[in-house]
Amino acid sequence: MLEFPKSDRTVRVRMVDTTTLMTVNTGILIQPVQPGHEILNLTDVAFLIEHEASNQKVMFDLGTRKDYWNLPPVVRQPFDQAMKAARVDKDVTEILCEKGIELRDIGSVIWSHYHWDHIGNVALFPPTTSLVVGPGFKSHPHLLPGFPDDAESPVSADAFAERDVVEPDFADGLTIGGFRAQDFFGDGSFYLLAKVDPRQEPFYEVSGYEGSAFFDAEVAQKSVTKLLDFEASENVLICIAHDSDLLLHLPTFNDSPSSDLNSWKEKGWKEKLRWGWVNELPRAGHPGRKPLVEGYWRDGKIWEEAVQTLRRTSET
Repeated sequence: MLEFPKSDRTVRVRMVDTTTLMTVNTGILIQPVQPGHEILNLTDVAFLIEHEASNQKVMFDLGTRKDYWNLPPVVRQPFDQAMKAARVDKDVTEILCEKGIELRDIGSVIWSHYHWDHIGNVALFPPTTSLVVGPGFKSHPHLLPGFPDDAESPVSADAFAERDVVEPDFADGLTIGGFRAQDFFGDGSFYLLAKVDPRQEPFYEVSGYEGSAFFDAEVAQKSVTKLLDFEASENVLICIAHDSDLLLHLPTFNDSPSSDLNSWKEKGWKEKLRWGWVNELPRAGHPGRKPLVEGYWRDGKIWEEAVQTLRRTSET
């Protein structure tokens, strides 16, 4: 049975629509690829976390940077092999500022992982905003100091410039649902969980195909499997960043800055979200839904030169 450390403290959680729309080749994320389900429609959300007791604010993920063509070459050059279409209208920093949140008030940005569609553009935050990364990030051979100092790095060096890069310590033995856990604010209101170990046969599983988005597909699958205990709990609402149904049923910071997710249970949002993914499944070999976006977009319009530009070795 899933158990959480006892605490009477909570954080306020608001969901940010990062304005990212993507259609990607199914095989880079899940397997097997079913007829009629050769592409996945992906949106991308992030979360504004507020620890009201200390008046601290943190961002959990940042979605995709608006100028995705300025990503390191190792990331953007193979875009067209993995992704059919992409559109990003705003950086998260723009959304925060438009709704009255000053960037200097964001104490930390937490990266769930270092994929380009989650790390945004940290360089837009002031150096007083720390960057929180996952276990092993600092010792990885091709992450720090970042591109262009390391030509193989998938993250830009300006994300780390003049700011604290924090790798939390998960060594105190605390676990939640089989994941190593870290009490971020120290009062039981907000925990970070580290990846991990398996069970049960899923309809789809994490892709192990060549060109998969996963560094270690087996470990990724174990992490996904561990979420089953959380999903089964009536006291847990799972929000997966790329679940497009989140934007259909939950309030966003973009449209309703004063609305948060804290009353999800009373409002029955878990039940509204539970089966939405079925609408993505193919029917008689045909896609369940139309593509969310077609073509690559830049500055609010279709970008005709996208593939040639993204494949270049130098930035444009």
